[in-house]
Amino acid sequence: LRVSVALCMAAGAGALWGVTIAWGHPEDAVATGLLLYAIAALADSKTIRAAWLAGTAVAVQPLVVLAFPVLLAVIAPKRWPGFLARAAAPSAVLLAVAAAANWTATVHAVTSQPNSPLIDHPTPWIYLAPHLAGGQVAAGPGRIVAIVAACGCGLVAMRRWQPARRAGESHPMLQDLLWCTAIALALRSVFEPVMVAYYLWPPLAAALPAASRDWPRLLPVGITVTVLTSFSQ
Repeated sequence: LRVSVALCMAAGAGALWGVTIAWGHPEDAVATGLLLYAIAALADSKTIRAAWLAGTAVAVQPLVVLAFPVLLAVIAPKRWPGFLARAAAPSAVLLAVAAAANWTATVHAVTSQPNSPLIDHPTPWIYLAPHLAGGQVAAGPGRIVAIVAACGCGLVAMRRWQPARRAGESHPMLQDLLWCTAIALALRSVFEPVMVAYYLWPPLAAALPAASRDWPRLLPVGITVTVLTSFSQ
C-alpha cells in the first residue's frame, strides 16, 4: 500500500509540475483537488459538505462542472435541488461581483471563452468554432458540447448504479466514481478547438487514485500519466 501511494504521489507530482510550474495555472490543480475531496465526502455520505466543496471547485475553475452529472448519479434525486443550490452559490457570488464591475466583459468571457490558436494548439474543432477578433476563437460552444456529453456519462452511471441503490447500497464503489469522473473531465480535451498541455491534468489526477486499488491497474495508469504529461509539453 505504501509503495502504491508513493507511486501515485510521484506521478501526480510530475503532472502537477506541468500544470502549476511550467504553465502557471494552479487553479486547475486546486479545483481538481477540491473536486476529489467532494467525491470523498460523497463516499462518506456527506452530501452537504460535498456540495460546498464541489461548488468551491467550480468557482476556482469551471471545468470541473463536467463532473457534476456523475456526482448527481450518486445522490438521490430528491436531494438534487439542495446539492445544486449549494454548489452554485460560490460561483453565483463571484459572477455577480464581476458583472457588477463590468457586465459586457463578464458576459463575453463566460459565453465566448476566447482562446488563441496562434499561441496554443488548434484541433480539428477549430473549423467549427466561432472566430473572434485578434485571431482568437470561441471555446465556449465546444465546451457546451462537452457538458452535454458529460450528462450522457451521468445517465450511464446512474443506470449502472441503480441496482446497487435498490439493493440498499447508498453509493457505488469509490473507484467506480473516480473512473467516471476522470472520463467526464477528459471530455474537455475531446471537444476543445484549441488545446493546451495542462488541460490533460484533471482527468489524469482523477485516474491515479481510481487505479490505486491494485498494481495491475496502477502501473499502466502511472506510466500513462507520466508519458502523457511529458509528451504533451
